[in-house]
Amino acid sequence: MSKDRIMKKIQKCLALSKSSNEHEAAAALRQAKVLMDKHQLTMSDVELNQLDVVEVEGKGLARPPRWKIMLYLTVARAFGCSSFTRGGHPVFVGTAPNPEVAKYALDVLLRQLELNKKEFLHSKAHFVDILDRGEKTKLGRGFAEGWVQGCYQTVEKFSASLSDDKHAEHKRKMEQQHNGKINKAAPGKRASESGIGRQAAAYGYQSGMKAQIHAGMSQDSGPDLLTAEGSQV
Repeated sequence: MSKDRIMKKIQKCLALSKSSNEHEAAAALRQAKVLMDKHQLTMSDVELNQLDVVEVEGKGLARPPRWKIMLYLTVARAFGCSSFTRGGHPVFVGTAPNPEVAKYALDVLLRQLELNKKEFLHSKAHFVDILDRGEKTKLGRGFAEGWVQGCYQTVEKFSASLSDDKHAEHKRKMEQQHNGKINKAAPGKRASESGIGRQAAAYGYQSGMKAQIHAGMSQDSGPDLLTAEGSQV
């Protein structure tokens, strides 16, 4: 019998152990323990197996802009996940289906942020046109950093940060799936520290505050999906 099938049988027994029928619950719990002892498995092994690891595909960056790292962490918090990087790609780890929802939410937020940034730069076209390339980059990244910070303020209202134990569990799952290989993406310099970036961040913050991530969770469908002004998931 494969390890996956063994885990599913144990998980099924553990689910039955919560039955209102005392005899059925006790029998299911005994069966789960028998299976765990026979295959030398612990509750930690069973819990790790219930976690999902979802990697966001695309072009990975060894040194992503700071606002991207901030956004990964914001989305992870919103959906009860931990965020890691592998090959420059964000990876979400948590109880299914949360990581898959987080991946989808990240895509929606990235598109919304890019749209809002484009609108901001267009509104300042008379000013942007006289900037050099470096200043334009600081302006755009400053807006993005402010936008993510505004979005985070919305998330913080309804979500709690993961406990150290839960994050450690997620990290073990990540290491287990990828043979201990976890990269730490070094974030770039904070663009909003510059004068021009700081001004753009103020505009971005107000725009990012309009993003709404709902905290609702149903047993069947998982967390409600994210909505942002102009976009719906």
